[in-house]
Amino acid sequence: MSAFQLEYVLMSAAGMAFAGVLAEAFHLISGCRVSFSLFGQGRGRAWLAAPLLFATGPFVLLRNNYRAYVLEGRPLRFVLAGAAVATVWALLTGFLLLGLAEWASG
Repeated sequence: MSAFQLEYVLMSAAGMAFAGVLAEAFHLISGCRVSFSLFGQGRGRAWLAAPLLFATGPFVLLRNNYRAYVLEGRPLRFVLAGAAVATVWALLTGFLLLGLAEWASG
């Protein structure tokens, strides 16, 4: 594996870890789980929920895909398609997160 490929794997892992930690911290503080239904709770809350859902989106997608596969019996191809979308989203989140960390460190 080249250094270029390893960097992308680490960005995806950082994005997914950040999404999971942030989602669980929100659950610990508020007592409710992060979900995409936060957008439907009025205009003011939707604006506040947008940054949270941007950061926790990969975790929410994977959690929903797992539940759909186990509880609803969805076909595996839909779960894998959702996992691919979540992985790309985690990659972009990790890219942003590590870029901000590099910028902050000078």
